[in-house]
Amino acid sequence: MSRLVPRHQTSTNQPFFVLSWVLCGIALVLLIGRCYAAWKLLGRHRADLYLAITTFAIGVASMVMLTLGTAQGLGQHMSNLAPRQAYLAIMYGWINLALALIAIGLGKIAVVGFIISIQGYSVYDPWRSVFLWFLVGTTMVVNTIEVVLFFTQCRPIQKLFDVSQQVDVCPGTIIVEKFGIFQTSWSGFCDFTLALYPAVLFWNVHALSRLKRLGISLLFGLGVTATVLAALKGWKIPLILNITDATCELSSQIAIGTTRTEMWIVLIVGCLAPTMPLFRVLSQKTSVLFHVFRAQLKTHIHSSNT
Repeated sequence: MSRLVPRHQTSTNQPFFVLSWVLCGIALVLLIGRCYAAWKLLGRHRADLYLAITTFAIGVASMVMLTLGTAQGLGQHMSNLAPRQAYLAIMYGWINLALALIAIGLGKIAVVGFIISIQGYSVYDPWRSVFLWFLVGTTMVVNTIEVVLFFTQCRPIQKLFDVSQQVDVCPGTIIVEKFGIFQTSWSGFCDFTLALYPAVLFWNVHALSRLKRLGISLLFGLGVTATVLAALKGWKIPLILNITDATCELSSQIAIGTTRTEMWIVLIVGCLAPTMPLFRVLSQKTSVLFHVFRAQLKTHIHSSNT
């Protein structure tokens, strides 16, 4: 049995690891706020909420794989790892990527579900809904195909995780690279469309105040970040061909956004607008407390002077 390298060489203090858990924490807080707003404040819960919860659950499963992989050496150079560590790090890394791609697809479906539910403020156009469902539906299909390609690129599959068995790149890896470029392009187009669509949809809806229209547009506009991340991922895809330092390059893929950042950004953006009722309640309560505090302070100062 191979001797494992010292613990400090497989530390989880990797930048991509810390950032991923920070974004996970932000997503959790917003998701809890969204659930509270839906169940306690509005008294209704739609399918998009349950899709968001499912997305978060899969995202957490992906984070578990990332944690296990990082503990084994994901992000380290293979020369610093024992063969067994490298095998496990690569295996957990690929499973992490697969789960995150599924979460990204579900997260976008949840966003569209929410947009469709609030389209009542505008002149309803069924073709808009058809277009949005087509967009996220095809994104989910494309992401699923990419996941299948991940685990069929090498035969037997163990060769994908044990690079010592690979004399050269697995034949299917070229397909993963080419299809991955298409997948990132389509995913980026989907992110960009979902970021701009609410602004186009609600900007001329006079039933909403200008401030609310601006707020909704800005909240969803943050989704442009996911577009940038998808583009960066496409640029980094060829690195997965590097089988000489797979543990390091695979973590580079994760860090730039295939999965980690893009996955959480999609969920965070999707939870911001539905959580607004809670933000308004908290803002009102904070304002009341501030006025009470100011009144008490004035009373205290007045009594001190007299």
